[in-house]
Amino acid sequence: MNNFKNIFFLVFLLQSFYTTFAQSDFKNEKNQIKKDIQKSVIEFNNTDYTKALEYSKYALINSFAINDNLLIAQSYNTIGVIYDECQETQKAIEFYHKALRYASEVKNDTLNNWIYSNLGSVYYFNEIDVKKGIGYYKKALRFAEKVKDSSQIIYTKLNLASAYFSIDSIVQGEKQISPIKNTILRKGSDDAKISLYILLGLQASSKKENDLAESNYFKAMNLAKKNNYISYLVNVYENLSKHYKQKNELVKKDIYQAKIDSINNIIFSEEKVDSLKKGVLQIELDEHKIQLERIEQENFKNQKVARDSKLVVILFIIGIIILLLLLLTLYKNIKFREQANEELKKAYEELKIAKEKAEEASLLKSQFVSTITHELRTPLYGVIGITNIILDEHKELNNSPHLKSLKFSAKYLLSLVNDILQINKIEEKKIVLESLIFNLSDEINTICNSVEYIADKNNNKLIVEIDTEIPEFLIGDKLRLSQIIMNLVSNALKFTKNGEVIISADLKNVSDTIYNIEFKVKDNGYRYSKRTSR
Repeated sequence: MNNFKNIFFLVFLLQSFYTTFAQSDFKNEKNQIKKDIQKSVIEFNNTDYTKALEYSKYALINSFAINDNLLIAQSYNTIGVIYDECQETQKAIEFYHKALRYASEVKNDTLNNWIYSNLGSVYYFNEIDVKKGIGYYKKALRFAEKVKDSSQIIYTKLNLASAYFSIDSIVQGEKQISPIKNTILRKGSDDAKISLYILLGLQASSKKENDLAESNYFKAMNLAKKNNYISYLVNVYENLSKHYKQKNELVKKDIYQAKIDSINNIIFSEEKVDSLKKGVLQIELDEHKIQLERIEQENFKNQKVARDSKLVVILFIIGIIILLLLLLTLYKNIKFREQANEELKKAYEELKIAKEKAEEASLLKSQFVSTITHELRTPLYGVIGITNIILDEHKELNNSPHLKSLKFSAKYLLSLVNDILQINKIEEKKIVLESLIFNLSDEINTICNSVEYIADKNNNKLIVEIDTEIPEFLIGDKLRLSQIIMNLVSNALKFTKNGEVIISADLKNVSDTIYNIEFKVKDNGYRYSKRTSR
């Protein structure tokens, strides 16, 4: 895995010492804590992780002593950095989450940026969950952009690019590098340049541009040697080893792997690892000790409260007097509410009468609409029946456009009357779905015959596609089904010209005796410009 996680660890820790804090009575204690953290950073850079952990532990204990959440969060963050560098990932994650808990108390966006960046590095560089690491980096980037910290934005984007490269999302990685590349090369710090050169090497290597990749790796290696950045040097060696392995130059690959092993044997000796593990136990013991001291302080406060019981009695008497005054006020309010309730009762009776009149008017309206629609349906059925008789008796009129228009208009008007009747039933909550046997093919063909005049008028072609798996006879409310399909087909024909309108019915699934059928009405013809009127 491509590794330059120390970017955030070192830069964030170094910048923490230049953060401005509010002046308080604990100024000297705070200054000492910041000095301890600074010493921890210096020892970290010297790869003496035991001493770095010792100074971080002092900072944590003293931060608890003065109850400064910001310094507690920073101390936990530095401890997490040390354990993460020593590959104690679970301990590192625990300390970072502790840091986040205390950082949330002070709402410091810069500190949140550091911690989320470090969490992203734990999950990414230790191959725990790269995508989760990318998620933490994105959170860190939001905090950096919120405080407009260009330096942190650069480092976060570099880590994001590295993470994307590790999962072969080269394009996503390049998007992170592109806006910051020139800035880093022109005025960036050496550690930022090292990270950029490593990423450029990875980018070139992925494109099989071996000479360019090696050039960028060697630039990173020279800068790391110049500044004595051991961890960066290890990162360069790791990438060079993988690069030569891909080229099948195994001798060079083994040379750089040997350099990595040599450095790791010095930095991560068994003695140092054991010392760090013991340090975790000591820190946890110190945390428990601090919590016990806090409990003792709370007991002392409680004892002080007991000694001041006389003051409590006086306050209790004052409270009783205030309560009596409140009761008097409450009594007056009750009297006022009783008067208001009487007025509300009168208003309620008036509203009740008005409601009954409105319901009576609504009932009369519903009865009127129901009567009219029923009366209209009878002559319309007559018109349709007479039209059919004329067509049967006079075959020569089958192609008469006027007779077709008359038949369609009558059926369409009958459909509108039925719709009005259905709406009226819905308002009266009397709608009941019918269960009748009908032939789906016949119903759809009847609808097509009804709208044939509109189709011919707009030079449209009606196509019917019915799934052969659908039974010939079905049970359901054919009237409402016909109304729905009729409206959809009429609408499609109305707004289509010189095209096709396809009516399809597809059987989706069968559950016992229930057939789930999907109906579609599609058109593909010319659209009028005023389409929004549909």
